[in-house]
Amino acid sequence: MNKRTYLAAILSASMVVGVAHGHGNLAAKGYSSGSAAAGQQQAFASSSAYFIADNVEWEDVGSGIKRKILPYSDGLMGVVVSFEKGAVGEVHTHDVHDQLATIIKGSFEVDVGGVKHVVKQGDSFLAGKGVPHGVVALEEDSQIFDTFNPHRASFVGSGVEQKATGKAAKPVSAFFFDSKNEWESVGDGITRKILPYTEGIMGVQVKFDKGAVGAVHTHDIHDQLAICLKGSFEIDLNGVKTIIKQGDAFLALKGSPHGVVALEQDSMLLDTFNPYRADFVGKKQ
Repeated sequence: MNKRTYLAAILSASMVVGVAHGHGNLAAKGYSSGSAAAGQQQAFASSSAYFIADNVEWEDVGSGIKRKILPYSDGLMGVVVSFEKGAVGEVHTHDVHDQLATIIKGSFEVDVGGVKHVVKQGDSFLAGKGVPHGVVALEEDSQIFDTFNPHRASFVGSGVEQKATGKAAKPVSAFFFDSKNEWESVGDGITRKILPYTEGIMGVQVKFDKGAVGAVHTHDIHDQLAICLKGSFEIDLNGVKTIIKQGDAFLALKGSPHGVVALEQDSMLLDTFNPYRADFVGKKQ
């Protein structure tokens, strides 16, 4: 098998997502606005939105690698990337981006800062700006959910990349092994695991009992991108309700009311925030 080039998927500036700047119908491409102006052609960076995975085609970036770009804000972008078995992500660095990656299917050998580990579904790794990192897919259709701070402007043809919003919030491990971290109860049938983070990006796995409710609320300073890892939820985003299942997602910009109801036992979300949730780790923001 020829060496695969994951780096091309990460660094390519040639692929433009038309709906990101209003050049297409959001609903027709699997994206629906979560605002009162549902159905309008709005920029993701200024509009909360749903992402329905089955309605969005994979974007082939060559060499056995494909991706789907989720709704994003200036400071937060999520990308699902699928690899053929043996696909290689050459070790590389980002000058301005922090990257938090979670394995959502299959397994990889990951090199972060010269330290190699095999990671599988549920595990994560953090590569802050300037930290060398690369991957090798160990199974067919292995998938990573990459999140970036700031958003990858080159992925959507919007020009020069921005600068990240902060330095490391505290010394953290570059790797997160799901099986070695216990669930933390937050009450009302909800538990969580906090992933490694920087000031600019934080990921949190959240597990719900069937019927558990995340009451409708807003964030004053945080954008939140949530992808369903397991089960299903009824989501209320700016008063627009949609059922999402594994692989679907929603973006709730700061000030956007949003809430969830778990429809199955042990339904799980991976919430990512920009900036990080200082309150989750006992700090003020």
